[in-house]
Amino acid sequence: MYSDVDVIVLEADGAVDDSNHGYGHHIMNNLQKFGYNTALISLAENVDHLHELPEKPIIISGGMTEVTADIDWIVKAKNFMKTKMNENRKKRDKTKILGICFGAQLIAESNKEGSVTFLKPPQMGISEINLEQPDHSLFKGFDSTLHAFSFHYNQIKTDNVNIISSHQKGDRDFVQAFEIPDVGCYGVQFHPEIQLSAFNHLIGKYKSLLEEDLGVEIKEIIEGLPTPEVDNTKLLKNFMEMVG
Repeated sequence: MYSDVDVIVLEADGAVDDSNHGYGHHIMNNLQKFGYNTALISLAENVDHLHELPEKPIIISGGMTEVTADIDWIVKAKNFMKTKMNENRKKRDKTKILGICFGAQLIAESNKEGSVTFLKPPQMGISEINLEQPDHSLFKGFDSTLHAFSFHYNQIKTDNVNIISSHQKGDRDFVQAFEIPDVGCYGVQFHPEIQLSAFNHLIGKYKSLLEEDLGVEIKEIIEGLPTPEVDNTKLLKNFMEMVG
């Protein structure tokens, strides 16, 4: 079933566009443009069978449920991650894992409980990402400062990872990109797979959440969006080149 697959994308919950595609769909589309055969799997629906997956690189998508939530599939997903981390520590050829937004938070929280906390105000729209390790292979071909789409109301705050990029703004100080070398895991808090059209659909789809629950002004987000297009999809290609 997975013999021709180069990478497995575990898609968390939530829809991005008008066709109700999730975050993982956009990751898959970009990987396929780069020539990689991709299997897209619902994380919530298949969480009891993750241990059956072959030893292929894994990308965990963004999602709309907090990784700290006491929800069955979230708890099981963290247990799966802890198992993969423990297995990787014992292996020379590790199963490389990249987490994006929710996926990055899942990795961080599985690595050290308490690494993910609520972020107020949330980070929505275009973010300036400053690389403390601009020569890191994950960011090959990027400038030391880049702009990327963010859509999250949780933050990663931990000293238990190798920080590639951190974010300081006012009294906020959290991790934007990291790696955990001994377990073969990488995480980015922003969305390299998302481009402007998809992001516009995203903020429209969650308008009530943003405005009523999180107190975010959508008008301000839209006014701050970039022209011309921001394209960070080559980060996905860099990850695949890293895993060989």
